[in-house]
Amino acid sequence: MGRRRRHLFVLLFVLGLVAVSGLVIATKPTKLGLDLKGGVELIYQGQPTGQVKEVTTDDIDRAIEIIRERIDTLGVSEPEVSRLGTTEISVALPDVKDPQRAIDVVGTTAQMYFYDWEPNLIGIERTIGGHPGQQPPAGAVQKLDETWRKAHRNPSTTLNRQLVLSGAFPTAYEAALLASTQKPDPNCTSCSESQPRFYLFKKAEPHDLIAGPEKSKKDLYLTPTGKKLPHNGIVVEVPPGTTVVSEQPSDSSGKQVP
Repeated sequence: MGRRRRHLFVLLFVLGLVAVSGLVIATKPTKLGLDLKGGVELIYQGQPTGQVKEVTTDDIDRAIEIIRERIDTLGVSEPEVSRLGTTEISVALPDVKDPQRAIDVVGTTAQMYFYDWEPNLIGIERTIGGHPGQQPPAGAVQKLDETWRKAHRNPSTTLNRQLVLSGAFPTAYEAALLASTQKPDPNCTSCSESQPRFYLFKKAEPHDLIAGPEKSKKDLYLTPTGKKLPHNGIVVEVPPGTTVVSEQPSDSSGKQVP
């Protein structure tokens, strides 16, 4: 597995932040659809890169799936995603009030990063899951078990036990809090997360995620569609050089379980 230095990672269960695709999408200039009052229409074109000599139908289909998944996070009602010819995709987003944020979410080129996983875990996660082949300290496991119970999640079920013994937290809030205590990496110009990321959580336990990650704190309180979000939540800032990631449990055949 390749190694990318100067990265710290927080493992959690419920927050999925990374979408990976082998297809690079180039964005054409944004234009306002005539039938979209206050919305935007985006046209993307698939382009071959590296050893990939041509963009296939499967590539475009996969790109459409990823775009739809990203649109779901925007809360846009009745979006339209359709193929144009063999290499282009049209994305219509009605009622979007902040076109640039929509573009950033939907059209950001996906990238794949390889990490030297265990050595880059932090805190109790490193203590429990950072030493493969070794028995984790009983005290640390018991402490993490209590964190899971406090979040009203049973740490003893087969699937949850996988996550506990890898050092995973039961909620995004716990993971983001640990990440927020890390010092910013001054040399993090080429890290996968080279800017601060902001998260907004509910004040009431178990502090469910309301919004985030966002590059700007102000974006936590207003969705791209103009929906206002509560200002009385808990804001957590994760510094550059620290990445919050997720892991899903898997069954005996290795298939991920939602």
